[in-house]
Amino acid sequence: MSLLLFLILSLAPAAEAGGIPLKVVILTTYTVEDIARVPLKYSLEIKHWYDKNFSDAEYYRVKGTSSYIYIKDGLAFITIARGKKGAVSSLSALLKDQRFDFSKAYFVVTGEASVPPQTASTGSVCIAEWVLDHEYRTFAVKKGKKKVPAVKSGSLFRLNENLIKWSLLLNRDTKLADNAKAAKYRKLYPLKTAREEPFIYQATSVTVSPKRSGSDISKHAERLCREHRAGRYGILQEEDNAIAYVLKQSRYLERLLIIRSGTDFDQKPHGRAANESGRAFAIGVVNNYRAAAPLVKEILGNWDEWRRGVPKI
Repeated sequence: MSLLLFLILSLAPAAEAGGIPLKVVILTTYTVEDIARVPLKYSLEIKHWYDKNFSDAEYYRVKGTSSYIYIKDGLAFITIARGKKGAVSSLSALLKDQRFDFSKAYFVVTGEASVPPQTASTGSVCIAEWVLDHEYRTFAVKKGKKKVPAVKSGSLFRLNENLIKWSLLLNRDTKLADNAKAAKYRKLYPLKTAREEPFIYQATSVTVSPKRSGSDISKHAERLCREHRAGRYGILQEEDNAIAYVLKQSRYLERLLIIRSGTDFDQKPHGRAANESGRAFAIGVVNNYRAAAPLVKEILGNWDEWRRGVPKI
């Protein structure tokens, strides 16, 4: 999708206050088939949220989309479409829906991603500190006799540091799931980090849409993070830049937290067939829930404080 189309689709105002007040909105991405399914409890991506929080919740079809939003006691869950274009369309439609009041809401993204073996192991959970588009570019233009960087393509966002600190603090005792299949596949990678049991870490989320992988993609992501001083490359996904952009336009970016598990590596182990799979999807969806739940519980349990903004630690 061209940058122009991306920006046009992104410019959608948020709904005005007056609808159902929401405190926390869980955002997960999946395929159109899963978005349109009602109830959604059969999608693995959202099963743990649904079973524990939304099995008896009210739900509404978001106008102009195939997505349903589930709401119970101020906590909401919605599966938005995959990819930058799909995420922009779904999230923009949600924020324009006058039935819901997002004026005080926090947004928590949970979803799958690819992880570089030099940064983490599959099953591990990344709490994003930066969101960086893989197509991010700075072009030099003439200004008098000098060339200066002026035109940028793609986008770079710094997420709320205090919100990230809260999530890390509340996850200090969180135990992540693992299984024998994922552990066996991780041993095909020589790096010590890639072989570790799942852990929680802080890094940069890089967006590639449509999603691609391979050593060249990984090296370019690392180089972009280094050149723009945007932390270290931690996960590769398809939607986070679109989500961050739409929320920034709606003035909600400061209340966005992105939590993604590494369900596969961003490159195949050396010498292995391209179609050989080592996906850790089953443990990834569990670990997404375990890593996101503590902050959600904290916000809902202390809403009088959180509704005014992220408390200082």
